[in-house]
Parts: sequence; C-alpha cells; structure tokens
Amino acid sequence: LESYLKPKLGFATYNLIASIAEDQYRRLKTLSFEGNKMGDHCFVTLASALCYNTTVTVLNINDNNITDSSMKVCAEMIHMASHLQALFLSWN
Repeated sequence: LESYLKPKLGFATYNLIASIAEDQYRRLKTLSFEGNKMGDHCFVTLASALCYNTTVTVLNINDNNITDSSMKVCAEMIHMASHLQALFLSWN
C-alpha cells in the first residue's frame, strides 16, 4: 500500500494482512498503513502477526489512532521482530 493513497481499511482487511504476514512463504518487506486510522484493535492484530514474521523490515503506522494501551504489544513486537529495521509511528 502506498502511503499517499491513505485508504481506510476495515478489521477484516487487517485480519487478512495479518494472516499473510504470518505466512513465512510470503516475502513482504514493507508495510505502510499511514493515515488509515486503524485504532488499537486492528494494530494489536497486526502487531501480533508481525512478532513471528521474518521478512518485514519497514512498518509505517503513522497517524492511525494507536493509543498508549497498545504500547505493550508494540514493545513485544519490536523485541520479537528483530528483523524490523524501521518503525514509523508518529501522530498516534
């Protein structure tokens, strides 16, 4: 997804993306959800899947209404996803 498109995706879409991210045969490298307003529920689904992904190196979740209540899951994702080289999470 290109950040300039700024789509508004539903939970079902994030669930599908999470299942793709968990599949080690997929070679996703960059995920950009800037401006999608995903919120905590969708972020937790995505972050949980990325804990076990070994290919995504860049994650852009700028401007997604992610609150402090999701930061424990975010910290776990950062800890477990050692391959992650860049995480953009401003304007949340």
